[in-house]
Amino acid sequence: DVLMLSIEPGGSSGLEPWSRSGEKAGLVLTGCFELTIGDQVYRLEEGDSFQFDSRVPHRFRNLSDQESRVLWIIRSNEPG
Repeated sequence: DVLMLSIEPGGSSGLEPWSRSGEKAGLVLTGCFELTIGDQVYRLEEGDSFQFDSRVPHRFRNLSDQESRVLWIIRSNEPG
């Protein structure tokens, strides 16, 4: 799946980390956001990209005072 995620200032994926079978990757198009994967915290800015095993618990939040836009690429190993 490919999707465009717009994250409002202060927005996040929630307090609890997510995990799913598969992989996730993305490209930060605008803004700045924090991506936590397991115990590692990454500050990603416009032009930065990422990829990780989505079985590892992860979450994100917008660090910018404006909307952040991230292109997400998700490959699921789950049926359906």
